[in-house]
Amino acid sequence: MGGLRPSGLHLNKPAVFGILGVALVVFIVSRLYMGGGLAGGVASRVFQIAARPSGVNPSGAGRGMEHVVNASQLEAVPALPTDGSLERKEEEFKVTVGDKTLNVHIVQMIKSKIDLTNVLTVFFLHGASFSSQNWIDIKTLEHVANWGYRTVAIDLPGYGKTKDNLDASLNADFMAAFIKAMDMTKIVIVSPSMSGSFALPYLFKEPKTSTDRAVGYVPVAPVGTMSFKNQYPESQLPTLIVYGTNDRMGDSTRNDLVLLPKHEVAPIDGAGHACYMNNPEAFHKLLHHFLKGLSS
Repeated sequence: MGGLRPSGLHLNKPAVFGILGVALVVFIVSRLYMGGGLAGGVASRVFQIAARPSGVNPSGAGRGMEHVVNASQLEAVPALPTDGSLERKEEEFKVTVGDKTLNVHIVQMIKSKIDLTNVLTVFFLHGASFSSQNWIDIKTLEHVANWGYRTVAIDLPGYGKTKDNLDASLNADFMAAFIKAMDMTKIVIVSPSMSGSFALPYLFKEPKTSTDRAVGYVPVAPVGTMSFKNQYPESQLPTLIVYGTNDRMGDSTRNDLVLLPKHEVAPIDGAGHACYMNNPEAFHKLLHHFLKGLSS
């Protein structure tokens, strides 16, 4: 009696655990097969999970596989010249929006002996805690001008040295008026954080014609991305989605912006919300890569 269980059977524990393990594997495999059939089954799903960057939301029609740009694998940007060929120009510029005229502070970096008549214009906006000065401090304007592009950085209404304010409902109109007044063409808009409230409605309120207003877009964790999720799939605007991997806001804005059909994802490892300030070298490499692609 001492060798019998209450049921009268002697249990082999390793055998029992082995059977349970096999049953669990069979259950998981059957669930995967039911989700996509043999052709879209286990092998395909495992490949997709491995290829998708960490944190990318797989849901959403037409997203497909993500193209991730790793700054550490990109070529170094050209060294800045020391011959005085770069000149910074700061001025106050008048922009009329409706019945209101604003005095707007702008900065341009100009490289001597460069013909700017048919090159990209890189238009730098800024976040709520920043201004055009930040692009000067981290030498972004110098680098971009040195690469042969036209550079324009702005203090948006109510920020930095632009004291005149503007109702937020007119942000897109302001962008259109400023771009027209500055005679800017072939525009690439760089839009961090708060400036999303200017760039996003300007570009995507009418998404099918977004490529008429810009040739490229570099959002850096901009605010308000969720408001235009339905419009993104209708836009063919080339977009470089930049964010810091330590920025929670960057995760959410990226997951909205990947609905843009022509996008690249560009994380900056270990950086926060102002990732371009945390790691200017990585940001400059990513921007250089994107602009070269648009120019080719």
